[in-house]
Amino acid sequence: MALSLIAAFWVVSTLCALTPGIDWAYVIAAGMNGRVVLPAVSGILLGQLTVALIVAGCVGALVASHPITLTMISLTGAAYLLWMGYGLLRQLKRQLGRRHFRHPIHQ
Repeated sequence: MALSLIAAFWVVSTLCALTPGIDWAYVIAAGMNGRVVLPAVSGILLGQLTVALIVAGCVGALVASHPITLTMISLTGAAYLLWMGYGLLRQLKRQLGRRHFRHPIHQ
């Protein structure tokens, strides 16, 4: 593999890690809640490195030789996100059910 392709891969991976998203929101929330931010940042960077190594090592070649694999990975990821969203909605429903809210107009 050409050195320029490897360098381009790591540049794109680094830019993806630096792009604001939910991971940045998590780090900011950790800092605002008085927690140490270093474990949050370290975990995010370790996860990003793991994904980059997996893609560079084996998944990239597998997807290149069997395109249906990317479809299966995407569908599995979508199902996982839906399951997480459902769990968050259930948790929110439980939390709201424990509190007694009064409407401001009816006070």
